[in-house]
Amino acid sequence: MEPKTKSASAREAVTFVRSNFPPGTKLRYKSKGDLYMIGGRYGAKDFWMMAINPKPGDDPKGIVPATTIVNEFEFVPA
Repeated sequence: MEPKTKSASAREAVTFVRSNFPPGTKLRYKSKGDLYMIGGRYGAKDFWMMAINPKPGDDPKGIVPATTIVNEFEFVPA
């Protein structure tokens, strides 16, 4: 059975994120609604992200693959 949506390749995802989400852009995690700010590129296919108002015990920053950003985050207008 074919998936309903085709996921982006890593190269396409990196290109999309770099051209649409410059460092400092706010993104919302679709499933939880948490806000994050994207940073610079880390390695070949990952980006730094930092939580805005993290919950106690959460790691406020981390490295997220570009494919995850494309599939699980949405742009938050300023």
